[in-house]
Amino acid sequence: MKITATLQQPNVETMPPLMGEVYAYWQRICGDHHMPQWTNFHLDELPPKALPWCTVVDIKYDPLDYIYRFYGTLRREMQGAEYTGLSVKTIQPPSFAEKACKELDYVLERKASVHIVTSSPQPPASPIVYDILRVPICNKEQVITQILTLVVGGPNFSRLYEMYGTQAPLYLDNFDG
Repeated sequence: MKITATLQQPNVETMPPLMGEVYAYWQRICGDHHMPQWTNFHLDELPPKALPWCTVVDIKYDPLDYIYRFYGTLRREMQGAEYTGLSVKTIQPPSFAEKACKELDYVLERKASVHIVTSSPQPPASPIVYDILRVPICNKEQVITQILTLVVGGPNFSRLYEMYGTQAPLYLDNFDG
């Protein structure tokens, strides 16, 4: 399946509202730094509606890998698997793992957050659209040690479940956070 991803700088004014709230929290705890420290980042301070759609990866260096520290409950239901403690490379289907790793690499290389608008054309049906926010979190030496990801669905988001072989809840037809 063809997936297009447009990477852009996060902007609270143009991203979905729930995503904007999460990004605003991330900016707030950055303070005077380029990114917040993990010790200042608290998952329980995220909007309750966002948390089930979030993941956090720990970054393992040499060799580089991304290991899930936290995997939100609604992400687990959508993907039909529990990935906590596993590498992002194990995500199924493999094309999704490859896409996720490239986006995480982008955050790590640039030491910056990214907003990704993802679309999957499904002719003759309308495309599946969803947004992804990836934000870096660091240690006291400003080395990125975690990356938080939030997925917010758009038009036809419920059809993404089909790609994972799971059944979407009815309320997700136009989940936009």
